[in-house]
Amino acid sequence: MSNAFRSPGDPVHVNIDAARCVGAGQCVRTDPTVFGQSDEGTVRLLRGSLPGSLRSVVTEAAALCPAQAITVTGTADPPH
Repeated sequence: MSNAFRSPGDPVHVNIDAARCVGAGQCVRTDPTVFGQSDEGTVRLLRGSLPGSLRSVVTEAAALCPAQAITVTGTADPPH
């Protein structure tokens, strides 16, 4: 487990599990510049790379998601 200091400016990685998404749209209402909905109504990311300044927004969206389809990690590079 890493104890590395995480700066508020560090990039954020957001993972979307479209299979879990129920199309409630809470994420889109949280920030429509980050989250959108596909033609099927499931969540999709509108931005590939997210700066750390959006950490609180994407964390809030993940917390509001009724299907828990959004996960947020502290780095832009997903764990290996």
